[in-house]
Formats: sequence, C-alpha cells, structure tokens
Amino acid sequence: MLHSWKPPATSPSASSASSTRSTALSPTSSSPSQTSTAAALVARVPGIADALREGRLCLTTVVEVAKVLTPENRDTVLPRFFGLSRREAQEVVAELRPREAPPLRDVVTVSRPPAAAAAALPIALSSEPDLRQVGQPTNSAVSTEERSAPAAEPLARLAPPAPLPAPDAVEPLTAELTRIHVTVPRRLLAKLEAARAALSHSHPGAGMAEILEAGLDLVLDRQAKRNGLVKRPRKEPRPSKNPDHVPAHARREVWERDGGKCQFPVASGGVCGSPVGADLHHVRTRARGGPHTAANLITVCGFHHDLETRREFGDALVDRCVREKRARRLIVRDAVEDAARPSSDADARQACIDAPEAGQLSVALEGERSAEIGAA
Repeated sequence: MLHSWKPPATSPSASSASSTRSTALSPTSSSPSQTSTAAALVARVPGIADALREGRLCLTTVVEVAKVLTPENRDTVLPRFFGLSRREAQEVVAELRPREAPPLRDVVTVSRPPAAAAAALPIALSSEPDLRQVGQPTNSAVSTEERSAPAAEPLARLAPPAPLPAPDAVEPLTAELTRIHVTVPRRLLAKLEAARAALSHSHPGAGMAEILEAGLDLVLDRQAKRNGLVKRPRKEPRPSKNPDHVPAHARREVWERDGGKCQFPVASGGVCGSPVGADLHHVRTRARGGPHTAANLITVCGFHHDLETRREFGDALVDRCVREKRARRLIVRDAVEDAARPSSDADARQACIDAPEAGQLSVALEGERSAEIGAA
C-alpha cells in the first residue's frame, strides 16, 4: 500500500540531481558552444560557477541566461532561472527581452517527400563477378548482354536514408506570444478547414491559433467533467450499481487537493508531481476493503500507479489482468464496429449487447478511464 512505501537506497547509477547536472559540465556531454558560453558567463558574472556546481543551473539554461544577465541585474534575474528547463528558461528570456512587433500569421509549407528507400535501389556490386580471383572457373553460360552490362553504381553514390522528421519546435517571442513549428499530416489541414467552417458563426475569420484553442478548450472541459470539476455540482451523489465507482464529490475533492499531479513520494524528497496518466489510487486498496473517500484516495501518475499495484498484488496477477482486459476490449471493439456498419443482419448489434462487460468497455473505448486493476 502507498502509506507503507519506503524510498529505496540511492544507487550509484541513480545519483542526486546536483551530481547529474554537474556531469553536464564535462566536455564529452556538452557542445563547444555551450561550454564557451558558460565559461564567458562565469568570468563575467560572479555566482554562476556556484549555481552550476550546485545543480541549480545547467549548460542548456546557461545559454539562455547569458542573453539577459548582467552584473547589475544578477541578484534579481539569476534566481528566476534556477531549476528551469531550457524551454522554461526561453520563456523567461522572452518575458525579459520580448521581440519587437512579432509577425502574426499562419504559414503552411509543403514538406518534400522523403527520398526513395535505399532498399529499392539496385545495389548489385557487379553483373559479372570475376571468379578467377579465388581460383574458380568462370561461368561460360553468362550471356553477351550480361557481360557487356555496366556495373552498378558504387554504394557510396546511393541515396542516403531519409532523414527523420524534425521535432516540434516552440519559440517564445514575448511573455504572451509563442511561435510553434510542427509537422502535420495533410488530413489535419482538412480538419482545420472543416473546423474553421463549423466555427464561422461564433468565430468569424478565426485563424489556426483560435481554432486550435477552441478545440483544446473542449478537451480540457471534458477532462474536468470526468474529475467532477463542474460549475454546478450535484448536492447529492448519483447512485451507482458499480462497486468500483468513485463518487464525483470524492473525485473532485481529491483532484482539487492534489492539483491533478502525482503525489507519490520519491527518494530525493517531495513528490513525483507528474500529471501524465494521472488517476486516483486507493491508499488502502479496494481488495482489502478500502473506501471511496477523499482520505483514502490519492492522485498518482500512470507509472507509479502501475508500480504500486504490482508491489501490492505481484507481477503475475497484474500481467494476467492486463491480458484479459485487452482481450475483452478487442472483443467489444470488434462488436461495436460491426454494429456500426450498415447491415440487415441483426446479429452484429446483438453481439455488441451480449459481449462481456460491453457497457463498461464501450465507455472505455470512448475515452473513459477503465476500472483500476485490483488495487482500485
């Protein structure tokens, strides 16, 4: 159970954050430009060396610090960069030194298709190997056309493999404006145009940023409703026949208390704090009679939820439950797809109704959380 968890002993491979950041100062793990920037900043501004040594700064953030830091503003500006990632440091720089009159426009460029795969190119080394070099008789059955065929191009002239697509880039411009470079499939552009037409009444002349923000607002609103965060909550909880159902008022209280972030304790002190895959976890598990109350519930990320469940019930049981749940989900998914197809045969629709746990898993297919394994 979560309340009996103890931090494991720190191993040499899992050192503290300060030792990890200090290793970034080695020439083997940093670029020459980052090293030279850090050296110049250390010579110009006192206190940078101590921040690097203690792990409050790293080389990737030093590059951003050098853009705005001076001996005069060191006491007020430098602490703002402590413990930040590179992107967070770029946002602070954009706030302190905003770009003047950044252009506001949507730019769509067509990426060139990748080069043909090297496997599709002819890579024969020679149309007529010289077997006499290894003491073997030549093949007299080789035709005149084959003997006169030119040799294939050397491997060095073959086209290199297609490069990987560039990662998404976020470039802060000011405290409020950010430029995003992202590579998307063509179908996303078609969806954007369809959304622009659908919002033409409420958002006339909307650009991509406004359309995307409207869609993200819908996603966040749906997530908030799942966690009971509604404008007018019910005074009395809705009754449920599912014994694993967590009442909305309990889910809402826990989500507001934990901020939607993982509260799993970590060895270095504090909590995990990750929002990825965050869900509710019973401190005293449901299998051991734990209630659906805010005092017995805690928010954990997907990784620590799986870790604590395996610690409580063992890998064998959890793996078996996961396999069975995936199998049932595939059965219901196939049944739902068959029922959605136009057909005069009523068996497909009946299969969707008769499928095991069709009600629960159909909701899961629509994006709802599935019931917690064992521990919930």
